[in-house]
Amino acid sequence: MSSESKDVPYSPEEIAEIFTDFYTFLTTLHYNPGELVMPPPQGWPNLTPGSDLDAKSHLALEVIRRLPCLAGSSDVHYKSRLVDYSTVDRSYFVGKRVFDGEEVFEGDVPDHVFIFARGHESGGRTLFFDVNTGEVIEEVIRMERKPVKDVKVYFTDLKEAYRSLKLIPYPGMDTIEAWDVDERETTIPEEELLAQTDDWETDLDIQYLRQVYRDCGWPSAFRKDEAFGEVDRLLEERGYF
Repeated sequence: MSSESKDVPYSPEEIAEIFTDFYTFLTTLHYNPGELVMPPPQGWPNLTPGSDLDAKSHLALEVIRRLPCLAGSSDVHYKSRLVDYSTVDRSYFVGKRVFDGEEVFEGDVPDHVFIFARGHESGGRTLFFDVNTGEVIEEVIRMERKPVKDVKVYFTDLKEAYRSLKLIPYPGMDTIEAWDVDERETTIPEEELLAQTDDWETDLDIQYLRQVYRDCGWPSAFRKDEAFGEVDRLLEERGYF
């Protein structure tokens, strides 16, 4: 029997709008606008009701079928990739989800909860959505489960983490978590950056990344190609490549 509630805070249409708003925001940063793919009007055809999908409540399935996806390879959080529902295998919804040899949810995932971003390795974020409560559950692999948040609050907080460069995305690399790295109040000369002898991702590296991104219009008018090209050069200079 489905465990979905009769009184839910958001309809499938409203949830789809909330997710679309956040994914659209990401296309102004490290994703490209063309990577945002919307489902057809009737929903993703690979996720029509059927045997395997009985593992999810009717409401959960209605939500999943309406969600857009992002086709790029960048993270959405630290060591966390969005699920592509346009191609996801139906078996994804059955039984326990075990990634990297460890369960990320105790027991079977409830029928009203689904994963929308898959974490990998220690500290990676696996993100669940509960359609009955309208909340995001953030699992930090091998570490902890964060307090649940309303989906609007969760995405608002995540947007702010990106805008303030507490989370720093870069194509092909894990998103950098910089919660404890202070802002640098003065301009960092490149010579100071390259004089470092420690391996890549020191506090100074992170501060310099923030400087490059902001010089390239972050967050409201980000010139991503220019910024990422400059970072490529700096990473090579720092011996990362």
